[in-house]
Amino acid sequence: MRVLWVVPGFPTGQADSSYAFLREEAEALTRHSDVDLHLLPMAGSALPGRWTAHLRDQPTRLETMRWAARHRDQFGPAASRRPASWVPLAKRSIGIEKLVQSIRPDILHSHFAEPLGTGAVDVARNAGVASVVSLRGVDVARIPDIGYGYRLDAEYEARLRRNLPRAARVLVATTEMAEHAVSAGADRGTIRVVPNAMHRLTEPDRAHDRPQADPIRAVAVGRLVGVKSFETAIQALRGTTTVLSIIGDGPERAKLLDLADDLAPGRVDLVGALPPDRLLDRMAESDVFWCTSRFEGFGNVIIEAAAVGLPIVSSRVGVAVDLVPALDRAAFFDGSPTDLTAQTHRVLAQPTVDRTTVMDRFDPERRVERLMTVYRDALDARRVAAP
Repeated sequence: MRVLWVVPGFPTGQADSSYAFLREEAEALTRHSDVDLHLLPMAGSALPGRWTAHLRDQPTRLETMRWAARHRDQFGPAASRRPASWVPLAKRSIGIEKLVQSIRPDILHSHFAEPLGTGAVDVARNAGVASVVSLRGVDVARIPDIGYGYRLDAEYEARLRRNLPRAARVLVATTEMAEHAVSAGADRGTIRVVPNAMHRLTEPDRAHDRPQADPIRAVAVGRLVGVKSFETAIQALRGTTTVLSIIGDGPERAKLLDLADDLAPGRVDLVGALPPDRLLDRMAESDVFWCTSRFEGFGNVIIEAAAVGLPIVSSRVGVAVDLVPALDRAAFFDGSPTDLTAQTHRVLAQPTVDRTTVMDRFDPERRVERLMTVYRDALDARRVAAP
């Protein structure tokens, strides 16, 4: 099976981190005997160095990236992640059409609804190729009160609604994302939920088995942006002795520092961004994980929290919707600081976390098997639809 991935461009300096999970999935797929994987980076140049290093001994696939580099005028510079700055759809589609004619894939898989509004779906239909669209979060979310989501752009919304119903399969990582896909125009019958894989799950001897401390040590993780709603976590500290570590960086750092100084002086540590191993270590030193987000496309950090044995209190977002009911020491809160505090005390009173559910459900090999099933389903659907 020959598969062409259309993957988005990210701003300089963000590429490696933004592509990390796609790179891991590509590596797993290229080990699959049934797959010949080609990568088309919409930034119009070679993907980050780790991709190239992995594909060094696969000349055909590297040639696909070299082809994109030679035709970079048809894909534009590395895009910012705002629809208004993306290259015109028609220009990008012409470039994809040329590559499809060259390598003749069986599957054209667009990631992050790229290019603008999944224009690659039309290319696939015109070429008689089965199309799969992965929706990851910001490309299908719409939260007007905080200005979050590409769908706030009217042109993007129109193209998404036009093209999603035409995809053979629409791939999402959570049941919550499936509902967002339906609201964006996807046919529910074409949607497949395939959870992301976790490639950095900790070993069982790192389980969180320490007795509860006083004060309670809470941890939250993510970019310091409005959609994460970290102000709710800080507000939950009022009237308690709980201390909070927030791991991540972003534009709301100063705002959160001011709020912490006002409501919980000396009890909020804005740690900044940490590399993966240090992140897990810092999480394992805590007593409870808080997810206060308004929206998560998936939420890998929620799985990581369960993997190190942390009790979890979360809003109903991303993978938490599927995972929290399966864990003994996990609960949803209603979005208010007072309920965040109340649910924290409730989960801390429960027995130790069983991490088996986490480690089994998000196994990387299982993810690849499910993805292959989606590809085969898309091919079958295309054959049925063909005249």
